[in-house]
Amino acid sequence: MTTEASQVDWVAHVHARVDDPGTSHTGAQSVKRRAQYIAARVLRSLKVHGPANFSALADRLHLEPSQVWRRLSDLKNQGLIEPTNETAPGLSGRPQTIWRAKS
Repeated sequence: MTTEASQVDWVAHVHARVDDPGTSHTGAQSVKRRAQYIAARVLRSLKVHGPANFSALADRLHLEPSQVWRRLSDLKNQGLIEPTNETAPGLSGRPQTIWRAKS
């Protein structure tokens, strides 16, 4: 397991109720694994390639911007990344926060 993967094992809590059928629990676990995988990739990209906005990260990682945005929030809440004081235009031309990995 990579360092980034071990750092993001908290991402995406399972969202299935105790009385939900087994298929719901299986699906929730699948979603959790995927979210953790994406979060680890985002964190690694910020560490290896440096700061970026979420559009640039999505492009780097061949993901949808919404997939990256959700993981940035998780990573920020866990203190693994932080916003810089800079912005860069996104796909729409509007300014987006540039994020960096904390050391």
